[in-house]
Amino acid sequence: MQAFLIAGDSDEREVLTFVLRHAGLAVSPGTDLTRILTNWSELPADLILLAHDASRPALEQVNAIRAVTEVPVIVLCEPPSEDQLLELLRAGADLVLPRPVAP
Repeated sequence: MQAFLIAGDSDEREVLTFVLRHAGLAVSPGTDLTRILTNWSELPADLILLAHDASRPALEQVNAIRAVTEVPVIVLCEPPSEDQLLELLRAGADLVLPRPVAP
């Protein structure tokens, strides 16, 4: 199973990459969601884990993903309000995990 991991924080990206690989996934870590979505038809994945940072709103990123694919999307973010959680789920996030998360 192939997973794309999008994370702006390098430490978080390294830890999540280790955890996902330990779980048996082939992981392609990166920081540029736009590049991944642009090349989606040539390089698809089975899962996208979006470790949200402040560079772009999580809702905007989930909408961008859903415009291209229906693969499962997990969003890791600061604890969202109930309204933010519902917006992310309605936009197509399959799971929203508030930080901190244990591996």
